[in-house]
Amino acid sequence: MRFVMFLIVFSFSFLLCASDGIKVSTDFSLGYSFLNSDRGNFYRNHFDLSEGELIDYLKINVTNNKKNSFFDEFYFFASTGDRFDNGRLVKFTLKKSLKWRFKFYYKQDFDYFYLPDYNFGSNNRNLVRSRLNLSFNYKVNSNLNLFANYTKNKVHGYLNLPHQDWSDIYNLSYLKRTSYEAFELGLNYRINRLSIIASQSVGVLDKPVLLNKDVNGLALNNMTTSLAINSAGENTSDLNTSKLLINYNLSKLSVGLSMYYTNGSIKNNLNSNKSFIFLDAGSRNDFFATVSGSADAPEYIANFNLTYMPSDKLTLGYVLDYNSLKTESNLAKSLEWVVYGVSDTPVFSTNTSSIEYYYYKHHRNANSFFIDYNITNNVSVNIKSEFYNDDYIYHDNNYQTASNHNEIGFDLKLSKLRVKASVFHEYINAPIFRNAGKNRNGYTLSANYLLNDRLSFSGSATQITKNNDDENIDLKDDSLYYNASINYSYSKGYFSLGYTRMEIDFSSLLFINENINVDDNYYELSENAFYLSGTYKFNRFFARLRLYYYDDSGDSFPLQNWECFADLTYTVNKWLSIWLKGTYLDYSEDKQSIYNYNINQIACGLRIIK
Repeated sequence: MRFVMFLIVFSFSFLLCASDGIKVSTDFSLGYSFLNSDRGNFYRNHFDLSEGELIDYLKINVTNNKKNSFFDEFYFFASTGDRFDNGRLVKFTLKKSLKWRFKFYYKQDFDYFYLPDYNFGSNNRNLVRSRLNLSFNYKVNSNLNLFANYTKNKVHGYLNLPHQDWSDIYNLSYLKRTSYEAFELGLNYRINRLSIIASQSVGVLDKPVLLNKDVNGLALNNMTTSLAINSAGENTSDLNTSKLLINYNLSKLSVGLSMYYTNGSIKNNLNSNKSFIFLDAGSRNDFFATVSGSADAPEYIANFNLTYMPSDKLTLGYVLDYNSLKTESNLAKSLEWVVYGVSDTPVFSTNTSSIEYYYYKHHRNANSFFIDYNITNNVSVNIKSEFYNDDYIYHDNNYQTASNHNEIGFDLKLSKLRVKASVFHEYINAPIFRNAGKNRNGYTLSANYLLNDRLSFSGSATQITKNNDDENIDLKDDSLYYNASINYSYSKGYFSLGYTRMEIDFSSLLFINENINVDDNYYELSENAFYLSGTYKFNRFFARLRLYYYDDSGDSFPLQNWECFADLTYTVNKWLSIWLKGTYLDYSEDKQSIYNYNINQIACGLRIIK
């Protein structure tokens, strides 16, 4: 409520600043939201809707035409949420034309999930995520611009994670205080056909560990146990990045080069004390652990692209992507175990310590070539070929993989019709991931037809097939997607109707080691989705509707989902409007109803323009 009142007072205070040479305009919409749900509040896990006062948006524009003034334009925007109170957003721009510009952006969102029956409640969380960004640009002359950026992202709140010990599970709630802070300085230089952007940034990622908790186990092992844990430590990463972007364009030749270097370093220190109390026996086990380490992780990223047009009909291109990452780290660990009987006198204790060395390196080279040839003014053919090599080294183990991708397509343009299509084949030698496939084949097809200035039709289709005949993988993955829509516009609004179909048929073997049997992993999706949207204006009324329906009839995860958003606005006069908004959300799973939810929201309010 205090934030809402602050924004209202803030907007009216600007109106008092209006004078000769200074023009101020405000546009704000405020109201009240009502909620109703017949399935509890499970919807909060997906939509952070709430009852009460809200500011849909607040806009302020200030134009300063006075000579020799500090600024000549100011723009401000604020909202209590994109989806009615889902966080707060404030941003503004202050600038002096052709000289400098300052931007401020702050966004705060809520990340909430609560379901004790799901995974023993270990996924429950109540977090606040915020993002702050400040940027300043200064124009030195017609060729040179200087810029500075500051970013700070934070996540704070409580996050549950499971801890497993003594054949039992303990649901621990961590106090999360993660932050990322970075500052960047750079320049943008342009002269004739050459442009250069260079910058240096300094960033710090801080992920402290803080846990002080007494919690009972779930008694999965038929023993009543309690865990008292006290953990504290730091996990800090320094991320300093140098960036250089160069582009040079001629009438027939274009060359681009981008290079990034990140000098990353990581520091980790953790102290953890865990005490397991066996309530049935009156005994306990104490563990005292310390972990400290550091690592360097330099990374080089480069991209080179070349485009050449020997004629108006032919375009040739080449792209090189390069990436190299290496990490070397040392980790010192110590662990002390103390066993007590029914008294406070230890009956057994032991401790171990070790220093471990880790080495990891990843190197990638990716090359791609493309050709575009215009057969006629309306028909063009494009050919693309790309291949990459990946080299992974972990300690003394070396793993290499390579891929080759070839694609050919065409683009047909007529007065009212445009059709694009392509087919591709990709082969991956020694794929890293089990679901990547060795062979990938597919096609894409899209068409747009403009019947007249008001009515248009569009459609697209994509099919991809992946497989891997390895006896330990036996992957088969077929996916099909197509979409069709109709769009109609007229003097009083527009109308759009669409349909989407998606099918996925996936199967593979789950293979863990030689002593465990291989099981089948199967997933089937059969999705249908319909969507409808439109607007209509009649005299002083303006209506808007968006309707979406989705169902999945596949064997793996059948469900249905409805979403409906509607609003109606009545314009009283040039500075006042009355609005009414409604939201309906319904989600149902066929196999279990615990995750089902529905929510009805009605919001009403006023829009004032001054």
